[in-house]
Amino acid sequence: IKLWANSSSRSQYYYNAIIVKKKLDLLGVHRTSIPFFPAITTSKEDYFVISTTGSHSKKQYFQDETSLSAEQVNEIFDYFKKESGDLIIPYYKGKQLEEIYYFYQPSYSANNIIYILKIPRSSLLSATDSQKFIIYEENNILAYSHNDEKAVTLLDKMFDKILERKISWNDIVNDSFRVQNKDLFLSSFTRSDWKIAYVYDHIGLSPQQLLVHILLPSIAICLFVFVSSRVIVNWLYSPMKSVMDEVIDSENKDTSVKVILDEFELLKQNATTAKQLAEDLHQLINQNNSLISQKFYRDLIYGVNTVRNEIFKDFVLDDNSYCVALIEFSYMEESFLEDDIFFSKNIIFTHCQSKEYLNSVNIDQNTCAIIIRSNNIEEAKNIMLAISNTIPENQVYKIALSNLCTGLKNIKHCYQEALRILEYKYLYLSTEILTAQQVFMKVSTDYYYPIVTENRIIQSMIQGNETSLEMFDQLVRENFRNRDLAPDSLRNFIFSLLSTLNRFFQELKTSPEELLGHRIMLDDLYVNWNQPNIISNIRLIITEILEAVAIKSSSADSSLLAEMQNYIYTHYSTDIMLNDMADELGISAKYCSNLFKKLSDDNFKNFLNKYRIERAKEIIMNDPNVKVTDLCTMVGFNSSNTFIRVFSKYTGTTPKTFANQLHDAKYL
Repeated sequence: IKLWANSSSRSQYYYNAIIVKKKLDLLGVHRTSIPFFPAITTSKEDYFVISTTGSHSKKQYFQDETSLSAEQVNEIFDYFKKESGDLIIPYYKGKQLEEIYYFYQPSYSANNIIYILKIPRSSLLSATDSQKFIIYEENNILAYSHNDEKAVTLLDKMFDKILERKISWNDIVNDSFRVQNKDLFLSSFTRSDWKIAYVYDHIGLSPQQLLVHILLPSIAICLFVFVSSRVIVNWLYSPMKSVMDEVIDSENKDTSVKVILDEFELLKQNATTAKQLAEDLHQLINQNNSLISQKFYRDLIYGVNTVRNEIFKDFVLDDNSYCVALIEFSYMEESFLEDDIFFSKNIIFTHCQSKEYLNSVNIDQNTCAIIIRSNNIEEAKNIMLAISNTIPENQVYKIALSNLCTGLKNIKHCYQEALRILEYKYLYLSTEILTAQQVFMKVSTDYYYPIVTENRIIQSMIQGNETSLEMFDQLVRENFRNRDLAPDSLRNFIFSLLSTLNRFFQELKTSPEELLGHRIMLDDLYVNWNQPNIISNIRLIITEILEAVAIKSSSADSSLLAEMQNYIYTHYSTDIMLNDMADELGISAKYCSNLFKKLSDDNFKNFLNKYRIERAKEIIMNDPNVKVTDLCTMVGFNSSNTFIRVFSKYTGTTPKTFANQLHDAKYL
């Protein structure tokens, strides 16, 4: 987006606009439970608006894709000329909410970039046209379901009642309560700070109505069912009863002794026991065979020689041509859980068990492998296409398919090749099956810089660790010695490295001037990306950053730890979180967490809870009769159950038992 906003030529502008368009296509996917239509523009008059439907002039975009008037659009851009932050505009059709428009201009943006989200009413909820509701955030109402005076007055009154209840903002999941003759139901949107409150007319039954319309008919139905079942059972059992009477008469000569035989229960018990034993035995055999096969095939792809082991004789493969396919699942949706991966793997394993030329291996939580016996790589690819069709459509995965090899000893090489192919998954986002031919033929036009490597370099730089230089050198060797990068690919690789430097300063919430004492001319580096010394210049900047971080860390560690601890000692009685302390210190939450653990040898939550429990013990010592509900509030807990559980964790006893022990010790 920054490159697009700073484009110096028309060709760069349109090229970067295409990249931004692709990013916007992915923005609304797997991010939140609120579907929306994103767009982006700047306050510059000659810049277009880029949305998921393409590039438009500002006038065309707001006329064709929004319901806002020209006057409203002018007011919006006039507002962002003076202010930054967010702006929310609800649009009403008639008297009913139709759409919500969310505009956001970051205060730190030097490019006057404005983000636009259009959120239709239908994507927020499936309420009827007459349904009354409000969408709000903290203490502000963002939108009313209807904007007529009567509806607004009612909804304002309901919102005041919500504020009076003082419901913890972070604790709202589903809550409901009654106000006069109205029922309020509170809910929250996943991964969003927006909340919604529904207003319903209260419908209830009086005790008399409950008795007449529900209780008495239920009793009558139960009596009818009971009497009918007795009659039907006696009628159905009458033939069997006559047979049983004859058996009893033949077995019992003494009529004064009553004999009761329940042969059905006996047969049922024996049949159930036999069935259960057979099922258990079959399950144990299958589990044992599954474990043995998994061990054999896993050893095979890892290169362990197990062919001569007698226990694996039923699973040994012939020396044919084989290839290995790796399937890696990704967490891309909120509803995509570990159980979904387990379910998908079971589908794959079941499919492989039905094919004698396929053998499956579980690698780890997200990955499984398939050993394919085939004489043709295209045939193997078609086999994997058939397997991919069995995987649920909502799941995201990548398949890496190695080349063919001959003999069991070479299967490990196929597995290692598949691992290398999987490293290029981020370069082929739209391709589900990657082959060695497809990947290694394109290395001259695609650079290698996985997002995992970038994250590791940034974290290492934040910690002042010189391994970041080693990772940088290894990354350069991979792209310059092992690849013949085309000019466009080389430029993109250099831009990615410069972007890493930008991410580092953003993560640390600082600037080059504050950390290094002078500016870094990143714009010049972008312009001179093709100079011979560009890599050495970037490495020199990283070296300078590491030296500055080391100096800053050694001199500020003690005072920073003291500030962190003092913040906890001062605010422990309130509902504080790691984000609060990070904001207080002016650093990111992630960096704050790593730094606190590094300096104190403990994590923030554990340190806070231990201090709260120590304060609670002191309060109990001074006042053994203090109530648990009052005590948990005094030391910053929102729930008595949570307080008792944490107190027991650190003291081995409950607050009440601790107070009783103090009382008993006092009078001994």
